[in-house]
Order: sequence, then structure tokens, then C-alpha cells
Amino acid sequence: MKNWIYLMIIMSIAACSRSPYPQLSMHPAPIDAQATLPVQDSCTQWDLTYIGDAYDYIIFECQLINHCAHDFSIRFSDFSLIPADTEGFHTPSSTAINPKEQSNHLQQVKKSVKKDRKTKNILNGILLGLQVITTATVPGANIAESIIYGTENIAYMIDDNNALKDYERNLRDESLYFKSGVLHQANLSPGDTIVRDIVFKHPNQSGRWTVRGYWNGHEHIKSFSSEIK
Repeated sequence: MKNWIYLMIIMSIAACSRSPYPQLSMHPAPIDAQATLPVQDSCTQWDLTYIGDAYDYIIFECQLINHCAHDFSIRFSDFSLIPADTEGFHTPSSTAINPKEQSNHLQQVKKSVKKDRKTKNILNGILLGLQVITTATVPGANIAESIIYGTENIAYMIDDNNALKDYERNLRDESLYFKSGVLHQANLSPGDTIVRDIVFKHPNQSGRWTVRGYWNGHEHIKSFSSEIK
């Protein structure tokens, strides 16, 4: 449940700031009849659902069931996103995002934002104090105007501070999502089922795409068609 909460927060934030980011609609598509299909893996079941795009990510939910009589392992780097028709495409194939590296990166950004926010609050407080002191000590200064100006500045600082706090929380939630909701590495024993998300960089292209996975000694593919809105 927590994974869905983090995911919904991330996608809702992206929706609120959609203008800089293209929205990608993606649907399952038949595999090209001329494509060379991998040898069928009869003892694993793989379901892949396109969840949506958020920021510069696209997100799939992956469900994998082990019907084999033996264990096998799977990790994020076993998945790649490949343009099915390379004509007109400028986006190369890409491996799924490393969730550990991405989570750590977001944590570092969060720490930097928190540090900058605290520094900015201190500087704003000093500047506001100097402005009030200067106005109060200047002969003929309008104290009432000074108070109104100071109040407006305080309101601006509070809004600015709250915006940075919101950004910190967004970074925290995004980091937690990559830490707990995205596939890192897993070992599946006979009968095991795993459900985790797989995240790729946003391709910023319409067209046909293949998601390719490799586990249990076999290659697996799913085909999708996409449209930029």
C-alpha cells in the first residue's frame, strides 16, 4: 500500500507541473509479425502494465510468477526499453533506472535543498532586520510603511520557505518510492510471485516500443504503442 501512496504522490506532482513535460500514452500492441521471437519460457508468467509517466520517467508494473521447479533471480538491469521501429527515432535503447542510485541521488538533492532553505531563512531574517533598523533610525521615516513592508516581506519569506519544504517532502517521497516500490533485485523460489515497478527514462517519442527482459535463461518481450499528448 505504501508503494502506491508514494507513486500516486509522484504522479500527482508531475500532473500539477505538466507543461514542461510531455505526457505519454502507451498501450499494449501486437508484436511485429516479422520480428524474431525469443524461445518460449514455459515455466514463468510475466505480466507488464503501463502505469503512466511522471517527471522524466515512465513507469511499468511488473508481475512475475515462478512456475519452475527451480529458483531464479531477477534485477532491474535485466530490463530494457527498445524502439521497435528505429526509423525517425532519436532515442536509443535504455536500461531500467537503477533504483538504489536514484534513491540516493534524491536524498542528496533533498539534503542540499534543506541546507539552502536554512541558509536562505537566516539571510532573509538578517536583511529584514536591517531594513527595519535602518527605517527606524532614519529621521522622518514612515514607521507604519516600514511595518507594512516588513509584513509583506515576512509573508513572502513564509511562502518561499513553505514551497521549499514542499519540494523537500516531494524529494523524500520520490526517494522512498525508488527505495521500496521499484525492482532492485529478487530471488524467486518455485511458486513465488513478485510485483514491483520498473522505471525508464522518458523517451519523449511517439511510436512502437519493446520492453525486453531476461531471466531464467530466456529473453522475454512485450510490445507497446505510444503517443505523446
